[in-house]
Amino acid sequence: MPRVNDFLSGNTIEIDPALAEADQRIKNQLLLHPDERVKIAFQAKGFGRDRVLLTSHRILIQDGRGIGSKRRAYLSIPYSSIQAFSARTAGALNADTELKLWTSGKPIATIEPIATIEFCKREVDLWVVQ
Repeated sequence: MPRVNDFLSGNTIEIDPALAEADQRIKNQLLLHPDERVKIAFQAKGFGRDRVLLTSHRILIQDGRGIGSKRRAYLSIPYSSIQAFSARTAGALNADTELKLWTSGKPIATIEPIATIEFCKREVDLWVVQ
């Protein structure tokens, strides 16, 4: 049962990777390479417009823009460019787990992560994602 906080915060839950891949290939035929496969997929609970796809080639983050809008922003992070990551597990007061990614190009200590993905603790095993 989704909580109000899940709708407001955009916590992500795991979804079927085969269905996410099929959906992506129908809606955006050129976004995935022909030999690229979705291994793990996540979708925002609330309005369900944001997705994170861990494919055989990269991490693909889809950010839905605005309520009722069809606009999407995409961030593609090739695995070869990931320089570091941090994982934060959930606590008693904070029910979310979090994964942050840094990519090559700038010193890690001086920049914000390229991506931060929050997961709903009850729905996603953060250690499987790593």
